[in-house]
Amino acid sequence: MGLHQNRLRVSLVCSILHPRYGGPASVVDALERYLSTRADISIWGRVGKGEEEEVRTRYPHSRLFPARFPDRWFGCGGLHRRLLGEASGIDVLHAHMLWDYPTYVTWRVAKKRHIPFVVTPHGMLNDPWRRRGLHKRLYKHLILRRMCRDVSCMQALNERERDALKEFGVKCPIEVIPNGVDPVLLTMTRSRKHLEREFPELKGKRCLLFLGRLWKEKGLDLLLPAWAALREYHRDWTLILAGPDYRGYAAELEQHAKKVGSVLMVGMVAGSRKNALLAGADVFTLPSRSEGFSMALLEALASGLPAVYSRECNFPDAAQAGAGIETDHQVGALTEGLDRVLSMDDAKRIEMGYAGRKLVAGNYTWDVIADSLMNMYQRISNHHPGI
Repeated sequence: MGLHQNRLRVSLVCSILHPRYGGPASVVDALERYLSTRADISIWGRVGKGEEEEVRTRYPHSRLFPARFPDRWFGCGGLHRRLLGEASGIDVLHAHMLWDYPTYVTWRVAKKRHIPFVVTPHGMLNDPWRRRGLHKRLYKHLILRRMCRDVSCMQALNERERDALKEFGVKCPIEVIPNGVDPVLLTMTRSRKHLEREFPELKGKRCLLFLGRLWKEKGLDLLLPAWAALREYHRDWTLILAGPDYRGYAAELEQHAKKVGSVLMVGMVAGSRKNALLAGADVFTLPSRSEGFSMALLEALASGLPAVYSRECNFPDAAQAGAGIETDHQVGALTEGLDRVLSMDDAKRIEMGYAGRKLVAGNYTWDVIADSLMNMYQRISNHHPGI
């Protein structure tokens, strides 16, 4: 840290900043707001075609760089030159994601300028299938293993991710610091009024909510068959699928949903529409195939929704607290878990929702998470040889 600096200067670098990408983008958004009261924060990132206006609105003082080839590596033009040029004004470089070009650039600049380098992989090494592709295997051997040797600290979002990082061969310190939620969600009144105003077709219906990217990885290929098996026994319920399309999967999903029935697809939601769903739905579900630490699940619990979710969400705390039911990643297990919660009386579901809010309030608010991150930044800055 500079001798005359009272506040750490932390640069957050992320390849995906548009809200349609979900988790990591929303995490960086929250970190900017909560860390800015504790440090000087700058945001660096890539923007794809048509994204810049909205991203610029969210981060008016950010450094944004246009997408370049190769797109699958989230290539962008100008990032390396500018980050290298401004490195003297940075105390900590914190890259979000792992396999992407912006993280690679952050590593190269941190190494050249002797700046502490933090990486949050967001679950990118949790499961073997995430690194099976030939391009990832080559990248691992040519770049990733060398990069991991130079990381000052890895932020794991849960214990499973910490174990996966160690198994991969990460030798640097690993700190388990989860994601958080805005404390405002904990005080949001549970009400159907805004839900039925935003979505009139849900009037008089009980609502099972899925919130996340519309993609197989999120377990939607399990959820619709499970819903088809349940629909006959829960005719006063509607399944709501809320979230941005990913790789054109929404069209396939919509065709399947029409055959099953009692499914409402509402697209990407934010602001008042998202809050209306969280405040007015009855049950939340996330049968994901893999998660780092799901923001959607955390927000649902904070909003007082009982949850049915897969073990691959890596959040056993919710089930242990009585706030949800954790299931195997199988249609039968999901069907059974959903049936249990949908069949409960309102009082029991309210009790589960209260347990979720209590769990989040005690451990998973952004102010608590920001303090943990600042302690990590300060510690690695004090011990880094370049400081």
